[in-house]
Amino acid sequence: MNIVIPFRNTCGTQELKMCVKLIEKNMKDIVSYIYIVGDEIDFIGDRVRSVVVEEQKYNKWLDSSFLVECYIKMVSSDEFILFNDDFFITEEIGIGRLLYYKFSTLKERILTTYVIEPRTNKLRLSAYGLNIRKYIDLFGDADNYEVHIPMPILYPNLMLKAIADTKKYDCPALKRTYYMRLLEQEGLVRECEKAALPHDVKFGEPLRVMSYPFFSLTDTEYKAFEYDLEKILEHKRPSIDFYKK
Repeated sequence: MNIVIPFRNTCGTQELKMCVKLIEKNMKDIVSYIYIVGDEIDFIGDRVRSVVVEEQKYNKWLDSSFLVECYIKMVSSDEFILFNDDFFITEEIGIGRLLYYKFSTLKERILTTYVIEPRTNKLRLSAYGLNIRKYIDLFGDADNYEVHIPMPILYPNLMLKAIADTKKYDCPALKRTYYMRLLEQEGLVRECEKAALPHDVKFGEPLRVMSYPFFSLTDTEYKAFEYDLEKILEHKRPSIDFYKK
């Protein structure tokens, strides 16, 4: 199965390089090719294919949807795994571990999306939070599928509809959640597995989650833990002493 990574080079390619290295090391039995769709990349890999798409550069949510759409229409309409460039798999993993992970409900998730406005020092909804609010207004509350965890897309045509509808209603960040909604409407959800996101495996807690086989980091966290991540290529599961430098 191919892996598809929408990519815009806003912070360099280091995270992407590490992501690809770990895919090639730990998912080699299930991956055919890794398609990097979007901006040009400055490295090669054994299974890496670059699909440069220069047009339509908007905010990251809308551009990600556009790049996934480009892949399905231009490259392949076969099933694939939708990845993020800041997701890392640190030990061998099979297709059976790639579930449709959900992060509680949208209403619960929106409570975690407030940010502090620097000029006023007041809380406001993030761009992702605004997307969630629009989605709830349009379609109601639903399970929220984590955007940083790989998702097998077994029905690319339904993903195209999810992209079109969430773009039309200006909530493109929720294309994964809407995709799962379509699966349920078509009676296909029983053909895939769903699981709640394990409590300790979540975006932004690198020290706690590095004992798991997968995790995701922000750009800032990645820079702070870049040395540790290189060591992960040599150590399957670093002991707690590994972090006591």
